[in-house]
Amino acid sequence: MKTTYFIIILCGLIFFIWTILSIWAQLSNAYILRYNFFGFIPYCRFFSPNPVSTDLKIYYRTAKDEMPELDYAIWKPLRQVKNNKYSFIWSPEKKNQKTLNTLVRNLLIQKKRHKNIEFSLPYLTLLNIIQTNLASNQNGDLIQFLITRHKGYESDNREKLFISKIHCIDAFL
Repeated sequence: MKTTYFIIILCGLIFFIWTILSIWAQLSNAYILRYNFFGFIPYCRFFSPNPVSTDLKIYYRTAKDEMPELDYAIWKPLRQVKNNKYSFIWSPEKKNQKTLNTLVRNLLIQKKRHKNIEFSLPYLTLLNIIQTNLASNQNGDLIQFLITRHKGYESDNREKLFISKIHCIDAFL
């Protein structure tokens, strides 16, 4: 009987601490987010004072192992979500785009902090997503991806944010 009360009190205490930390993390200069390594504390901005004003785009290129001329291969865009006439009401595909944006944001944060970024979770997840989308029409043994940012809908001026190292496709599939 005492262990049941102990477990209930412990769970309540953990939930209370998590709630306080979650509220604290929503502040503009939340110090706690620096130590949120595993993402247990949510970070939500519903009414952002700095709205998103740029778009991210992910490109990849492949090459055969025999001729590693990846520098001259054509960058192909990662398949993006297309809007349909009901997307303003129901758009579950947007979840994938939100996931990619979050991964890219986390990757860029990790890039500033660490040298070996290719072992980070956002990097490996992005590489896995790209290779999964590539699996149906695989035409190479090597792969590399690029993340760009641009302002405006019709802007052709893209800023390169990150270029990955060259990876062997078979190593991950």
